[in-house]
Amino acid sequence: MSTKQFPNNFLWGGATAANQLEGAFDLDGRGLANVDLSPVGEARLDVITGKRKMFHFEEGYFYPAKESIDFYHRYKEDIALFAEMGFKTFRMSIAWSRIFPKGDENQPNEAGLSFYEEVFKECHKYGIQPLVTITHFDIPMHLVTEYGGWRNRKLVDFYGNLVTVLFKRYKGLVKYWLTFNEINILLHAPFMGAGVTFEEDDDLLLKENMVDFVSFSYYASRAAQAQKTNQSEANLLASSDNPYLKTSDWGWAIDPLGFRITLNDLYDRYQKPLFVVENGLGAVDIPDEDGYVADDYRIDYLRQHIEVMRDAITEDGVKVLGYTTWGPIDLVSAGTGEMKKRYGFIYVDRDNYGNGTLKRFKKKSFNWYKKVIASNGSDLN
Repeated sequence: MSTKQFPNNFLWGGATAANQLEGAFDLDGRGLANVDLSPVGEARLDVITGKRKMFHFEEGYFYPAKESIDFYHRYKEDIALFAEMGFKTFRMSIAWSRIFPKGDENQPNEAGLSFYEEVFKECHKYGIQPLVTITHFDIPMHLVTEYGGWRNRKLVDFYGNLVTVLFKRYKGLVKYWLTFNEINILLHAPFMGAGVTFEEDDDLLLKENMVDFVSFSYYASRAAQAQKTNQSEANLLASSDNPYLKTSDWGWAIDPLGFRITLNDLYDRYQKPLFVVENGLGAVDIPDEDGYVADDYRIDYLRQHIEVMRDAITEDGVKVLGYTTWGPIDLVSAGTGEMKKRYGFIYVDRDNYGNGTLKRFKKKSFNWYKKVIASNGSDLN
């Protein structure tokens, strides 16, 4: 038990994205989205980086976002599990095409609005604050095919219409909003991120409408090398191997010190409270015959990162509002489309190609994170 304390109102929780867990891609009026069209397998990287056009489902490919882990029908079960861990907040995103199926309609889809309203109410039933990303790698395909995506300034108005509807409908239900997830990914995966071409007065608009806090994701550090030998292609971005650090099953450097440095850099730069909205370890989890996973490697990763976050707060004076791990339940990987790249405290019986019962099982890390939250981060053992 540590004597160093997180703030009393610190928001512990977990983070997800609509396309990676909801499923129900064509139910209740939802339209087709770019993220639906990213297959698992070798073609995925070319599709999400825009090197290969895939504007409709093609034979011979499996598209994991169609069903994902079926949160659309199982959200009550999953939120109850989050509540059992003691979540103070649940980060999730809105599927734009569930609210405006094409994206350019004047009136929203009531079925989509009702779904998210019920999800938010379910969170509040357990005292969980929704932390909602408006756009998480998600855009209606109609806006891509008819307008060219974010290269067309008309999308600013379509997005504004979406935001207006969301803010009015969910006033009192959602306190914390994020605009775009990892907007820098637009440079590296333009089809998945949707692309954004910036105009003369946009910087002034941003300056005059400053965010209340800065949210960011941290998984790993990257290394550079003058000769560019020993390059790793992990996670869209090539980097040099760091011989001083261990790596995950997918080659991501495990670097908690880099996390503390990042916290300090961002706070020094912006002088705004920070919110860590993604941090976690993707690993191959092997359940026993009862579905139990002894994921001590995940516990070790999270413990190290929570420890340095606590040090950044208590020793360095960094203000952090909350911490949401990616993802609290196994879901489809954004980068690879795999299910075997698991992050969750909750195991979902599903493989890379949609086989499995979708039944949920608690991993060892489930009770560990429950203890962390109950102790407000003082007990990390």
